[in-house]
Amino acid sequence: HFFALAHKIMLLWLITVVLAIFGGLSLATYLIPVLLQLLNKEQNLKEKYGSWAVVTGASSGIGLAITEKLARQGVSVVMVALDDDLLRKESERVRREYPAVTIVSVGADLGAEGYLPKVEEATKDKDIRMVFCNAGYLVPGLFANPAQPASRQLANLECNLGSAVRLSRHFVSGMLSKVGQPYPGRRRGLVAFTSSSAGFLPNPLSILYSSTKAFLTNFACGLAGEVRHFGVDVIVIHPSPIASRFATGQDMLGPVKASMNIAKPPSVIAEDLFANAGRAVVRDSGWVTVLMKIMVKAVDFNFLAELFPWFVPLSGDFKVHKEKLLAATKKE
Repeated sequence: HFFALAHKIMLLWLITVVLAIFGGLSLATYLIPVLLQLLNKEQNLKEKYGSWAVVTGASSGIGLAITEKLARQGVSVVMVALDDDLLRKESERVRREYPAVTIVSVGADLGAEGYLPKVEEATKDKDIRMVFCNAGYLVPGLFANPAQPASRQLANLECNLGSAVRLSRHFVSGMLSKVGQPYPGRRRGLVAFTSSSAGFLPNPLSILYSSTKAFLTNFACGLAGEVRHFGVDVIVIHPSPIASRFATGQDMLGPVKASMNIAKPPSVIAEDLFANAGRAVVRDSGWVTVLMKIMVKAVDFNFLAELFPWFVPLSGDFKVHKEKLLAATKKE
């Protein structure tokens, strides 16, 4: 009996040691790069890449912060955003504040047909060396709600995901078409994607947002492996909560609204991108994102996927959207 007990204790000790090693290795290989990235200082992207950039979602929030920072460094910018008064107002303001650079505004809905020819036309005579795929938004609610037209979700899918794929394909292929030619700057180009820590988890009631962001992260990492050798850098950033128009709207989910209490200004993400472009492929920006990544290392995604169907219906947001669905279907 003594030897049998000793054997079991030894086995448990061995299992504990193995799990501790794997857990420690997982945490270390995540935190070490994150901490090292904090040491990176701002770079002059004009010197590193060139003098022209495209920024989507450029009329507000992170996109506008990126645009202003580029202009401050002497980079001319093609601002792509919805064709509205906000784009006209902000593009004109940036022109006034930074007269040494050229600001081109392209009014286009990235969730509708016809945006790509507009961007191609506006950039055909420009040597675009940087592309910031930043546009995106969240449509809260039940994905298959019959009271909502499917076109609403499809537009969200195209803006968050399709536009980033189409635009990066267009501009990166242009960069690679000049592989045999000399080019200004130390690197041939940069493609940056604004993703989200929402992609780390299953996200009922915002499933298109989280799944498109998970796609962008994977897409960016794969693209980086293909093009870095040819002088093109790729970075994808996961912001912590940012103070922007993102959380506006009466239907916005409670956790998103609550996160605005700890939100940082959009300039934080612009600074992070300028410090880490060409130095990191994935940048988890801010303590909220870092904690979420550590959480999914501690609690597996598959386990959370099993829990969510049981616990999400208990949330206030789910109950609100459930009532809307019941009210809409009773009328039919």
